[in-house]
Amino acid sequence: MQKKRKVVSIVSLFAMMFMLLSGAFMGGLNSKAATIVPQTAETAQELELGKTYSKSWDGRGKYVYAIWHKVTLPSSGKLNVTVTHPGADDQYFSFGASLKIHADINSITNSNTFVGSNTAFSNKDRTFVCDTYLDKGTYWICIDGGFNAFNGDIIYDISTSFTSTDISFEESYTAMHNTPNTANSINIDKKYVGQMSLGDTADYYKFSVSRNCYVKLSAQIDLDSVISSNSTSITVKKNDASFTNVKTFSMPQDEKLSEIFYLDKGTYYLEISDSKSNYYLYDLKISNINVGWITNTDGTMSYYDMNGKIVKDAWLEGYDGEIRYVNANGIMVTNQFVCDGTYTYFLQADGSPMKDRLTYHPDGVHVIYFDEYGHEVFSDFAHVKRSIAGNAVDDYCFFDVNGYLYVDVVTYDKEGKNLYYANPYGVLERGKWFQFSNTVMCADGTPWNGAAGNYGYANADGTLMVNTYTYDWQGRYCYMQGNGVALY
Repeated sequence: MQKKRKVVSIVSLFAMMFMLLSGAFMGGLNSKAATIVPQTAETAQELELGKTYSKSWDGRGKYVYAIWHKVTLPSSGKLNVTVTHPGADDQYFSFGASLKIHADINSITNSNTFVGSNTAFSNKDRTFVCDTYLDKGTYWICIDGGFNAFNGDIIYDISTSFTSTDISFEESYTAMHNTPNTANSINIDKKYVGQMSLGDTADYYKFSVSRNCYVKLSAQIDLDSVISSNSTSITVKKNDASFTNVKTFSMPQDEKLSEIFYLDKGTYYLEISDSKSNYYLYDLKISNINVGWITNTDGTMSYYDMNGKIVKDAWLEGYDGEIRYVNANGIMVTNQFVCDGTYTYFLQADGSPMKDRLTYHPDGVHVIYFDEYGHEVFSDFAHVKRSIAGNAVDDYCFFDVNGYLYVDVVTYDKEGKNLYYANPYGVLERGKWFQFSNTVMCADGTPWNGAAGNYGYANADGTLMVNTYTYDWQGRYCYMQGNGVALY
């Protein structure tokens, strides 16, 4: 009988030990002391959103590098994780320890997979708070970097809260992107939402432009998400060996950043940096905008200012340095006469003004002239250097009040002192004897009396010889009358 009682006692002893061990293990799951610390993501303990857990792990004689938990989000939203170490002076989070939230259990060894973090900056930090906007799914929470707990249990409180939002991040944005090599690629003309995590000092994005163009950088901080004051800048960097800076802008905290600048064709990086390592949301967008002369879909051209707005009813400098005019609809005028209020121009097929050139008036009959500045000549002499055909010439002509070329006309200069003769080709006679045509007229359209078929002499400057005696080209003595006609 005594042996039987001994057997029963041994069984009872094993049962009691099993119950104690089971109770200790279950106590770990129910915020009691435990001997097994979840030091890997695979052994992470699930946390229920909205609850606070008081954890106590046996840390006597141990140096624990990491403790893992996990949480599942039912939708996209803001996750808050708070960890507090309530222990004695010899129980605290070690310097450099961190609270990190990971998105991918399969690549947790890659330091760039965490999507939110907070880091201890002293040897006595007792509280970590991490706010992060995340997509629907499961995330792994790691209290990382070591606990000083040589003289007792590892004790901390961990709580989570979750607020559903309509902000959604692309899958690639669930990873940290703190270097150019881990930059997230973004598309032109698409808005993105990003976040700066506590302890995070930079985010990188990568984009390309397919041609030399102006781009507009738009960015804004979500003030409702800012935990403390921020000091943010955005730098555009080249995709070269040293990531050369192209432009740097300070991001205002209380208003939208909007900057337009020129980029050559190629790939670039955006560095969003915050020297204060604060947490906040921000949005950004790179837009390809029209600046300068742009060809429209119908083949016409328009000019866009530095804000990307079309310019209307204005004289502008063209891409070749010549002036152009855009009408009230913002379309560059071509093949038309246009007056700027002082001068009249003929704007050619490319929109540039015709210069140093004879051409026909739209009536198809009269010839007009545009000088070296593109101004149509009225009531004045002009030194013509190119013919209607575009050939080089060295002629002097006169154009009346309508801009029409004088043809077969004798006229006075603007002072009314000297006479000139524009022959049947519209060219002023110069430095030679010539014969008046049979139809020579005055400027008023009446016949030039006594001149028809007779001879005259034009000095080198084109003025007619008058009121003097001279010898003609045959050596005959004659008198040059007041009307410029030789009298023998």
